[in-house]
Amino acid sequence: MVKDDRGTIYQIKVTHANGKTTTFRDTARLLLSSVSKMGDEMGFPKGEYDYSKIREYIDVDDAPSELMEYMERDIDIVIKAYSEYKTHYPKHGYTTAGTALKSFKEYYGQYEYVKDFGGSYTSKSGKTFEYNHLTKEQ
Repeated sequence: MVKDDRGTIYQIKVTHANGKTTTFRDTARLLLSSVSKMGDEMGFPKGEYDYSKIREYIDVDDAPSELMEYMERDIDIVIKAYSEYKTHYPKHGYTTAGTALKSFKEYYGQYEYVKDFGGSYTSKSGKTFEYNHLTKEQ
């Protein structure tokens, strides 16, 4: 399970009895758009459902087929958008901010990032470089 400092869950991995895993990820923190807007932008419209209808079913098997189709369309849109996102940002983080920071460090260079902003960096040879950008101490 991946959480932030406030306890917000970003990802949960479930291991099934057969050893396979399923990963559930909060894509709302990464994609930052409504499902409807993403669908429209990809030419894959979400459609509409009348939520004013009274729903008395408890089991998913009792849900109307048009609701199930509407929800499946949401899932298809999110999967398509997330796949597109991963194509453009293969080393993405759990949030948009995390992805931006990873991309910036990759472009800027990890060593230069630490030198200018502080932190630590371990080179490929195993040497660790630590720097406090406030005191300029190594």
